Amino acid sequence: MGTDTIGKPMKKAHNFTKSIAFFVWIVVITGGLWGYNTWLEKQVIKTEASLSTIKQSINEVQRDPQMQAYIALKQHANVLDDLSIQSHITKYIDHIDTLSAIYGVSLRKFAQSGNDIRVQAVIESDETGKASEKLTSFLRKYEQDSEALLKFWSISSVNGHQTLKLNIPFSLK
Repeated sequence: MGTDTIGKPMKKAHNFTKSIAFFVWIVVITGGLWGYNTWLEKQVIKTEASLSTIKQSINEVQRDPQMQAYIALKQHANVLDDLSIQSHITKYIDHIDTLSAIYGVSLRKFAQSGNDIRVQAVIESDETGKASEKLTSFLRKYEQDSEALLKFWSISSVNGHQTLKLNIPFSLK
């Protein structure tokens, strides 16, 4: 280890230089962080101003009567769809009356819930054919009918022999 001119070890001078370098490094880092913080604060102010402008634009759009109608339509779409289906109820009843006349099947007690329709059918054997043949013919022909408004589900039970009584479940096509 060397000595300086007074005879003190060089270690103290070296430590002093390290301390000064560390201090300068801390000052530089602090200045850099302060500058970065200042830049970030300016960016936050710009972003808040931009966000405020966007919020004002959104509020203006939402005040537009056409947009209010669109929002209401979107919020109530399910209810409107259900009402639309129910508004065609007379069309389905007329269709079922037409089926009765075409196929010799008496369709009664119409009930609708959403897209599901239940109809009570009564089919009687007479001079035009047996009740079971009329039912089979009706089910086959109607299922293939291109103008059919309804689609059959499976029929769970049929009661009777000369007069058949059954519930026919349909869904809307």
